[in-house]
Amino acid sequence: LKSVKSISKLKNKVKKPKKITTLPAENSEEKPTTDNFQKEFMSKDSRDDHLLKDEEINYSPELYVHYYQEKKALKENKSGKKFITIFKSIFSFLKNSFTWFLGLYTNKDKRKFFYIIVAAILIIIIGLVIGFKGKGKSSLGNLDSQKILDQAIAAQKDGKNALSLGDSEKAKQNFINAISKAETIKTNSLVSKDSQAVIVISYQELDKLTSTTRFSALEPIITVSDNIKNLYISSGEAYLTTDTDIYKASLLGGKPQKVATLPKNKGNFVSGTNFGTILYFYTSNQNVFEFDPRTDKLTQTQIADDGRWETANAISNYVGSLYLLDGVSGQIYRHSSSKDIFQKGEEYIASTNGLKQSLSLTIDGSVYVLKGDGTVSKFQRSKLQDFSLKNIPTPWDKITEPRKIYTDSDTPSLYILDTGQKRILELDKDGVFIRQYALPDNFDKITDFIVSVKSKKIWVLNNNNVYEITI
Repeated sequence: LKSVKSISKLKNKVKKPKKITTLPAENSEEKPTTDNFQKEFMSKDSRDDHLLKDEEINYSPELYVHYYQEKKALKENKSGKKFITIFKSIFSFLKNSFTWFLGLYTNKDKRKFFYIIVAAILIIIIGLVIGFKGKGKSSLGNLDSQKILDQAIAAQKDGKNALSLGDSEKAKQNFINAISKAETIKTNSLVSKDSQAVIVISYQELDKLTSTTRFSALEPIITVSDNIKNLYISSGEAYLTTDTDIYKASLLGGKPQKVATLPKNKGNFVSGTNFGTILYFYTSNQNVFEFDPRTDKLTQTQIADDGRWETANAISNYVGSLYLLDGVSGQIYRHSSSKDIFQKGEEYIASTNGLKQSLSLTIDGSVYVLKGDGTVSKFQRSKLQDFSLKNIPTPWDKITEPRKIYTDSDTPSLYILDTGQKRILELDKDGVFIRQYALPDNFDKITDFIVSVKSKKIWVLNNNNVYEITI
């Protein structure tokens, strides 16, 4: 009985676990049991490494904090190791590259590759710097361009107002101002269209005031892949000269053909002139050659009694005589012809009459000489005439870079090539301005021109190309 009582007392001492009753939350699922909790969080094999869910926090907030801190520390540790690994890889790559690059320099056989790479790197760096500078200035440039465009439009408007009031000089100045401002911004895509419109309209008004025929674009009718210097027309064919060669091409188009070459040691072509159906060329070592287009034959022309041709920089002809202009001494020499031979030269004028630095001459019975300052002297029967160029419209009333003067007995006007302002001036035989022909802006190497009044054409030689314009 004592043993039974002892066992009964022992059982009474052992506390029975209290029964835990949990009310389920509204609209929630039943929480996992303690066994499930132990299985998910305490077992290393089955524990989930993702962040704890809200319902799991209810079991043990302390466990959540501990687990989250461990997880965060693990991520930071992995990120640090990854950064170190990447840094070591980059450092190793740079070190190996530098060693290889230095090896190119120390190896004489491969040193040229070292310099090539250095040059390429410098070019890339310079390009990037220029690109960034341009990008940095683009917004400011656009603002400035818009301001300049507004000024150009205002100047154009002022020009039209001045024109309506009859003040042509003020109108010209305003149109020129509008053009000059618009020209500075026409490459900016933001204002390109509007600036081009200002240029076109202003030029239209200006050309009316200055009697200008403007050619904005021309297509060549002849192109020669050589350094062409002068142009001549004979029997509907174009003849073009380099220093030593003569090319022939149809004015209707077609491929130019080399038809003649100067003999060796005879100098270079300097100037030429149409003598009926024959072309005469003066060369740099004081020789004259005759070229027959019918046979493409080039022969040297002699002077009677073993005479010599004078030093000259331009040649022309009239009624069977050749005229040589010596722009250095300021003299003109006339060689008459008889029985297919030229006579010794005679001084055409009694004194130089200020003809030094003269560039070109042309003859229609009177002799016209174009001088380096853009003025023209006129002679009749060797006597200097009272002559000057008149009424050339401002602001282009000065010939800045004279190149050639042209006329003949069949041509009622004088024509002067001004390469500085890319134009051909037409004047009457008294020097009064009639009209000017403005050549395209891209004509940057104008060297010669020929006029045919009968055909109403002007042929212009520019940069090895021949262009045709209608007058």
